Amino acid sequence: MKKKNAKNIKSVLLSLDWYEPRLHTGLLKYAQDHDWVLHADPHSVLSMGNIGVDGIVILGGEHVLEKWLAEHDCPFVLLFRKDLAFDIPTVCFDEKKMGSMAANFFHNRGFKNYAAFYPHPTGLNWIFQDRLDGFCEAVTRHGGKLSVGLREKELEDLSIQKEGEAKIEFYKSHLAGLPRPLGVFLLQDSDATFFQLACRQLGLSIPEDVAIISVNNDPMICPYTPVPLSSIDPGWEKAGYLAGTLLDRLMKGESVSSEAQIIPPVGVVERLSSSILAVDDPRVANAVSFIWQNLEEDPSVDEICDAVGVSQRVLSGAFRKQLGRTIKQEVQMARIRKIKSLLLESDIPIFKIANQLNFSSEYYLYNFFKKYTGMTCKEYRNQGR
Repeated sequence: MKKKNAKNIKSVLLSLDWYEPRLHTGLLKYAQDHDWVLHADPHSVLSMGNIGVDGIVILGGEHVLEKWLAEHDCPFVLLFRKDLAFDIPTVCFDEKKMGSMAANFFHNRGFKNYAAFYPHPTGLNWIFQDRLDGFCEAVTRHGGKLSVGLREKELEDLSIQKEGEAKIEFYKSHLAGLPRPLGVFLLQDSDATFFQLACRQLGLSIPEDVAIISVNNDPMICPYTPVPLSSIDPGWEKAGYLAGTLLDRLMKGESVSSEAQIIPPVGVVERLSSSILAVDDPRVANAVSFIWQNLEEDPSVDEICDAVGVSQRVLSGAFRKQLGRTIKQEVQMARIRKIKSLLLESDIPIFKIANQLNFSSEYYLYNFFKKYTGMTCKEYRNQGR
């Protein structure tokens, strides 16, 4: 086996002022694909700046970045800080798209009442403001009723215990008078537990009274909140991999625009907190419940009508009135959501997914998924990793 030339092996540093393992994983994959040595210490984050490297991927504040630029004569790629006026290639998420994605999700489930909350007295940075703007603009387009709760700054800092109590009281004060069922957008996963505790203290059921979607799809939070949390996957691994791509071009002497490279979100990863349909017609609600419970059988329109004891003509009219789509379209949408969930949340081979969901073949699943998403199953799975 031919040895690699040590002179051609690039040494790259990942420097983060907060650690995100999925981001690290994305950059690691690029490093492995291109024979880099990647330096990253998740336990020490910004402490590795004294080593000689060929390039740096960095997430930090303005003063940190100024210091690093002064100390290192090498290419940089900046993460998630398009608000800073540095002439450096930058990778960012499409924050507004995530907000609109949450609103569209609720709209497709029949919600008419929406709310968004931010329980921190520090005010909104550009990231949270963009998420909120995207949500509010989409709700307005859908003609929904919207409430936004932003916490005002306290005169003095609170203890950790009192801060938690203040968040719960903030949520309760805003939730108490809102109409239900309510679709709630939280701007980050870490706020969900306090929000769910506030709902519990008010006697509100999740998702029956209040359905919740958040952002980040944090694997250490979302499955473990009192009611497992639905959340938007921004595309962490993709961000790390794209940062590697840009840095590679810079290290090769290529010109790279400093305009932020925007990554579209992967999608909503649905868990119990949003697993509900907000409709007034019990016939439609029962039909959708039957569809969701029998996705693996790919129920026909006749089977669905028989299950709820309603004629196809009557049920079809009710679906169009309540949801703006046909019964068959609801089945297709539900199956697409299930396929997406299996692709992102498991390593089940695609042929087994086809068997599980009663597709006649892997090829038929491939065509079905691509028709409705524009991507192959493999492309969708890789996009989220």
